[in-house]
Amino acid sequence: MLRFFLALGALCLVGCASSPSPDVSDCGPPEGWQEMAKRAEGRFLIFGETHGTNEMPALVTSYICTVSQQEGRTLVGLEYAPEFDDVFAEARSADDPRTVLLEGMARVWRQTDGRGSEAMLSMLINLMAFENVYVVFFDAVDILAVMGLSPETATAESFRAASEALPPFVMQKARDKAMAEALIEAFTDQYARAIVLVGGIHASKQRYEFLGDTDNMAMLLPPDQTISLEDRHDAGEAWVQVGGKAGPRMSRGNRAGVPKDVAEPTLGFFDEETNGFDGFVFIGARTASPPALPRQEQ
Repeated sequence: MLRFFLALGALCLVGCASSPSPDVSDCGPPEGWQEMAKRAEGRFLIFGETHGTNEMPALVTSYICTVSQQEGRTLVGLEYAPEFDDVFAEARSADDPRTVLLEGMARVWRQTDGRGSEAMLSMLINLMAFENVYVVFFDAVDILAVMGLSPETATAESFRAASEALPPFVMQKARDKAMAEALIEAFTDQYARAIVLVGGIHASKQRYEFLGDTDNMAMLLPPDQTISLEDRHDAGEAWVQVGGKAGPRMSRGNRAGVPKDVAEPTLGFFDEETNGFDGFVFIGARTASPPALPRQEQ
């Protein structure tokens, strides 16, 4: 059933904003969604992913489609800059939302880290079809402010000098802090639940040694109101950027903590917190999703 959402983005180009929400039976929810939805009600549910796959955006979309049929509003947080909020609002009421998103968020779709993938573009379009679903872009760090610069006086030379003078991990810390603050501000009492799709590092509730004393985004959210899930998968590909080169990259499967008999997309909990995660999101074999704007169109 996840193929429904892998294809829907190419079909839902006109009238998405006014389309009625599909029935739960049409959403193709992953196994285990009922228990996950029950325990995540009133909380942040964080999906930690490896950017650049078809499967994770499709699975999260199917879950949102399903839980949004329940009572109350659903807040959805995506790892984009708030400066694009107006573009998304315009696209939501447009006859051709895809074109509005491609043109207004062109910088996003040129990214090669997976957040600019065709699958993510399709996810945005699909979300427009769901009633009582509200999207917030929360990658809110002010880079110049962290560097002690102002937009009025910053130059290329001062930017370079400030970058070289930054202590280790300062930008990472500032970004995770800003993302957490943006989500906390957005998740008001008017929402029954919050669902967040973010890179796996930001989703962990414990520090990573290679990031020093950086507190990840999930560590800065209210601990009793946050459930974090880690990507689990069979062998496959993701569109990633490594060493300045971007493209499909093979990876081994990782089924740690997933029951052996699980074969379909599934949500579940670990017996105890593992690597800072409360549970898993199993997506099966991964396939790579390329940038929505190929290089020849940039």
